[in-house]
Amino acid sequence: MTQKQAAISQTDSQASAKLDCFSPLFSCYNGAMLGFFAYTAQFELAKPQFHFVRTRMQEFLDIVAIPLQIPTTHKAYARRFLEFQERLAKSLAERAPGIMPWFGLGLGFVSSSFANVGMENPNYENWEVAQEILEHYGLPKDLFDRYVREASLDDNRGLDFQTIMNPALQFLQKIIESFEIEANTCFVAMPFAKTFVENFPCLYRPLLEANGYRAFRAWGGLTSEFYLTLLMQLIAKSGAVLADVTGPNTSVVHEVGIAHGMGKPTILIANSKRYHAPANLQDLNVMFYTVEGKDWREQFLGSCCQRLFLNRLSATGG
Repeated sequence: MTQKQAAISQTDSQASAKLDCFSPLFSCYNGAMLGFFAYTAQFELAKPQFHFVRTRMQEFLDIVAIPLQIPTTHKAYARRFLEFQERLAKSLAERAPGIMPWFGLGLGFVSSSFANVGMENPNYENWEVAQEILEHYGLPKDLFDRYVREASLDDNRGLDFQTIMNPALQFLQKIIESFEIEANTCFVAMPFAKTFVENFPCLYRPLLEANGYRAFRAWGGLTSEFYLTLLMQLIAKSGAVLADVTGPNTSVVHEVGIAHGMGKPTILIANSKRYHAPANLQDLNVMFYTVEGKDWREQFLGSCCQRLFLNRLSATGG
C-alpha cells in the first residue's frame, strides 16, 4: 500500500466512524419535517394527503431504526395522535437525541400556524420552547413569529395542507441557510417511486458510506416554489450529490443541474435497462446497475466502490 493509499484508507476509517452520528443538517431538516408532518396529519385538511404523509414519516422512522408503526388510517391517527406524539418523542430522545429539538420546533411551528388562522387556541408553551431552541442555536428569535404570520387562509381554497406547509418550508429554509457546508454529507437525488425508496437503505447509503459520505435525502411529495428553494439549500449545504438518473426522471435531472451549477461533485448511477440519456446528460459519466438475480445490489456495490476508490486515488496522483 502506497503512502497516499494509506492516507485515503485512514480518512475513510475516520469518516466511517463519524457516520453513526446524525449531522446537524440531517437532524435539523428531518426533525423539523417530521414535526411538520406529524402535527398537520391529524387534521381533516390533511386527509387527502394522509397516505403520502404517513408513508414519508414511516420511511424516515425506518431509516433511523425507530420501531414505531404509524396508524394506517387518518381516523385512527387523529384519534391516537397525542399517544403517538408522546411515543415518538420518547423514541427520538432515546435513538436520535439530536433530532429531538428540531422535531419539537416543527410541532410548535405548525401548532402556532393553526392558531394564527384561528383553528386552535394559542399555545404559549410551544412558543416559549421555540424561542429557547432558536436561542440555543444562535438563530434570530423573531424568525418563528415572522413565518408563522405567513400562514393564512386562501380566499379561493380555504385552508389546505400546502397552505400550512409553505410558511413551514420557508421557515426551515432560513434556518438551514445559517448552517455550514457538510463535506461528508452527500445529497441523494432520486425518484420517489417505491423501487428507488427501497434502494436508499440497501444501495445508495451503503455505496456512500463505503466512500466516506453520509447519505441524505429530501422528503418527497411537495411541489411548491418554497419546496424547491429549500431543496436548493439542502444541495448547497451538502458536500456532494449522488443522483439516480434512471429514466431519467425530470426532477432528478433538474437537481443534477443545480448541483453542477453549484460546482458540487456529482455521482451518477442508473438502471442499465431503463436509461435513455437526454442531450444534457450524454457526455456525463454514469455507472450502471443491472437488476438481475438476488445479489445484484451487492455486485454493483462491489464494482462501484472499487471504481470510485480508483478515481479518488487517481485524483491524488497515487
